[in-house]
Amino acid sequence: MEETASTLRGVLADVYETADEVVVEMAVPGVKPEDISINVKGDTLTISGESKSREDNSKRSYYQRQLRYGSFAQALTLPASVESDKAEAHFDHGMLKVILPKAEEAKPKTIEVKVS
Repeated sequence: MEETASTLRGVLADVYETADEVVVEMAVPGVKPEDISINVKGDTLTISGESKSREDNSKRSYYQRQLRYGSFAQALTLPASVESDKAEAHFDHGMLKVILPKAEEAKPKTIEVKVS
């Protein structure tokens, strides 16, 4: 079996929001943090990267091959306006967590009722 560059499909991600931020958590096992790119444009967050094979597999004859290597890209529509210049990304044990603070206009507002 020949190894070819491929696009990984099915990169798993959770997207949720709190009162102050939008959070994206993505499973990227086997990907090094320096091989990940994160971009925000408008209401779209794009995460891309590459999982590289650790060894030269050209002399192997596989019976079964389920580990996947190659590039991936996932574009996610954000549920609220964010301040991308204040975003943070953390990587721990194959999990990427991107924290995007909500823009002021996207945060919930409490309006006090006044008695006249």
